[in-house]
Amino acid sequence: MNFPLKMIFYQWNLVCDDVYKKAVAQAVYMFGMLVGAVVFGDLSDRFGRKKIFMISLILQLTCGVLLAFSPEYISFVILRWMLGAGHSGSFISAFVIGMEFIGPKYSYIGGVVPNFVFSLGFVTIALLAYLIRYWKWLQLAITAPGLLFLSYYWIVPESARWLLQKGRYEEAKEIVLKAAKINGVKIPKKLLEESDDEKVVHKATIIDLLTYGPRLRKTSLIVFYNWFVVSMLFYGLSLSTSELPGGDPYIKIMLSGVAEFGGFIFCCVFMNRIGRRRCQFIMMILASVTCVSAGYIPINKDLNWLIQLLAFIGKGASGGGFVLVYNLSGELFPTIARNSGVGVSSMVARIGSTFAPFISLLGHYTDNYVTMTIFGGLALIAGITILFVPETNMRPIPETLEEAENLGRKRQDEEELKKYDDQQMHLESTNDDHVHL
Repeated sequence: MNFPLKMIFYQWNLVCDDVYKKAVAQAVYMFGMLVGAVVFGDLSDRFGRKKIFMISLILQLTCGVLLAFSPEYISFVILRWMLGAGHSGSFISAFVIGMEFIGPKYSYIGGVVPNFVFSLGFVTIALLAYLIRYWKWLQLAITAPGLLFLSYYWIVPESARWLLQKGRYEEAKEIVLKAAKINGVKIPKKLLEESDDEKVVHKATIIDLLTYGPRLRKTSLIVFYNWFVVSMLFYGLSLSTSELPGGDPYIKIMLSGVAEFGGFIFCCVFMNRIGRRRCQFIMMILASVTCVSAGYIPINKDLNWLIQLLAFIGKGASGGGFVLVYNLSGELFPTIARNSGVGVSSMVARIGSTFAPFISLLGHYTDNYVTMTIFGGLALIAGITILFVPETNMRPIPETLEEAENLGRKRQDEEELKKYDDQQMHLESTNDDHVHL
């Protein structure tokens, strides 16, 4: 991820005393993602996931192209800030749409697949940077694939859950019935009639997540902190990969991206077996141990391979952590404030990623063990605190603030599971009372 910036700064002769500007440019991009998470997250809850996704995507494409023609540092940084906002808005909106169309049994897919593709893109950028050494052509090459997503305007529907919460029941029914037809299932008339009877439009904001009740407030704060740490770890380790001792920098970047797939495989295998909380605990403790260990190993050619190995394991753990915090956010926050909740989570994550380049830079002025000890210590705290949020494995996601507040309480869980099971029995039934598509 550092290669385009290195190319640019060599071209503009920003070296020696100006080397800090590379960290500033990266931090400004992360700050743009922070602003985009808050602004577009809130707008998505107000005006719809799909509409904000398209607006964010257009902003992303426009800034991506203009960035390739930046004449100097200031305009480059400003466009990086706007690009970060567009990236954040499009990714969060797309993630929430996906999560709101997936049932509890397969909800883990909503967290794994986007991050899997993200890591694939990480590896691809390293390969492109190896093949395309001129930064302007590289910038255009990594922007061009975004044009394909413009087709989503005609392909991807609005979130049916969001439409229901906004009282747009007929539109929601149309989407659900279309999905049922594609999947070859039948929707009971009773379920459709129940949705008509519950025509109450709920509204909530991030303030409600923090003030509605003590359980929801505690859950929200813990989730926010885990986002902060996971993002700091992920981007801190990503930005410092090319600086690891020994080896070709391009190969190290690609291996760093490949290492993330180990975390994803772990999540796919164990998320539905031992639950989200325990998986996140394991990922954060693993990241803590590997980061601290890598920081205290002396740098010499005989031990460089071990430092790289530990750093890659830590990167894989942070990648798995990203999957888990995305899933936890989508499953812990209620529908009426889910995009705002995920948006603020992403905002907090960008605060962490904004600090990441400066913490990495701290190692240049002190010693590498200082940076890695900070990363490891914060990861340890994240692993411990995540055990205090409700487990969401195989539980219906909450729709209201009340359901989110009571999530994890035995009686509430039993009622929600019974409701979900009843709905599944309706869907699997073949009585004449069904709507045939």
